[in-house]
Amino acid sequence: MHASLKILAAAAPAALLLAAARLLQGQLALIPPTLFRLTAWAPFAMLALGLALALRFNRSRVFFSIFTLLLAYLVLWHRPLHNEFALRALYGLLCLLLPLNLLAFSLLQERGIFTRRGAQRFAVLGVELLLGAWLLVTPQEGVAHYLFWPLFDHPLVHWTPLSQPGLLAFLVAFVWLNGRMFVQPSAQPSALFGALLAVLAVMQ
Repeated sequence: MHASLKILAAAAPAALLLAAARLLQGQLALIPPTLFRLTAWAPFAMLALGLALALRFNRSRVFFSIFTLLLAYLVLWHRPLHNEFALRALYGLLCLLLPLNLLAFSLLQERGIFTRRGAQRFAVLGVELLLGAWLLVTPQEGVAHYLFWPLFDHPLVHWTPLSQPGLLAFLVAFVWLNGRMFVQPSAQPSALFGALLAVLAVMQ
């Protein structure tokens, strides 16, 4: 019973924020146009605040998870609509890398942000950005095809525009983080689980 209460307490903040966001979504039409344009910047403000807090308390796992979300939001916010193959390849890459990055950062130990280990993590994200930039500069139809490779042929996998490799990556991340919440109830896996849910909703 005590363990169940700890799990509920850890999961409650993320669940409440997601529920509030869902309720407010239906009220966006009531916002004046001037203020509505400002809502596009709200995620940047929230992510920047999260980065500042992670820096303040030197939480490297939280910092790199939020930094990954910030980079992903930048890609989604300023995507290359002028080229179908570039957009499809970039979207497929994001579907695959985003959940895997969040999963990887949840597994890593706290080793500081501006340290040698931190530099390695920045380097991995830099390589991923370069890969995305390469897909933009030289759109590859073949790359998009492989990123959207059909792994299964079942009606259950056709409910989302996510690539099937990306959907599998999300599933693996969800299962792992859900297990972490039960084995070691704390705010961090719960927050990552909620962030993953929010990302999945945004990418539909």
